[in-house]
Amino acid sequence: MKTKTKNILVLLNHYAPDKYLKRGLLQKIGLEASASRELVRVTAKNNDFISSRDRTNKYNHYIPCKQCGKVFRATKYLKVFCTEKCFNKWREENCWAKLKCYQCKKIFKRSKSQYKQSQKMGQTMFFCTKKCQGKWLGLTYGKGKQEKK
Repeated sequence: MKTKTKNILVLLNHYAPDKYLKRGLLQKIGLEASASRELVRVTAKNNDFISSRDRTNKYNHYIPCKQCGKVFRATKYLKVFCTEKCFNKWREENCWAKLKCYQCKKIFKRSKSQYKQSQKMGQTMFFCTKKCQGKWLGLTYGKGKQEKK
C-alpha cells in the first residue's frame, strides 16, 4: 500500500470511526493528505466507508422497533417498524381517536387531526354518520318539537 493511501486511511479512521463519512469530509481529508478528493473517495469505498450519498442504500443498522421494541435490521433509511403489522398497530393507536356517537352511542373512529380541529372550533358533539346527525337534528329542532316559552 502506498504511503499516500496509508495517510488517507489513517485520516479516514480518525475523522469517521463509525465508517460514515459526513458531507465535506472527503475534501477536508484530501487537503490534509495532499491528495485529490477522488482518491480519498476511492480509498474510502475500498475500505467499506459509507458516504452521505450512499447512506440511503446501505443503511444496515440494528434498531428497536417503534411499536414492539424488538431489535431488527433496518434495510431502508429511516425505517422504524419491524413489520407492517407493527406499523398498522402503531397507526391504530396514535393516528385515530375513538369517539362515541351522540345519537346512537356507537363507538366509531375519526382521525386525530380531524378530531383536534373540530375541538378547536368548539365542537362537542360527534356523530358516526350523517344519518345519525340528521336524526338528532330532527328530534332536537325538527317539526313537532315544541319550543319552551
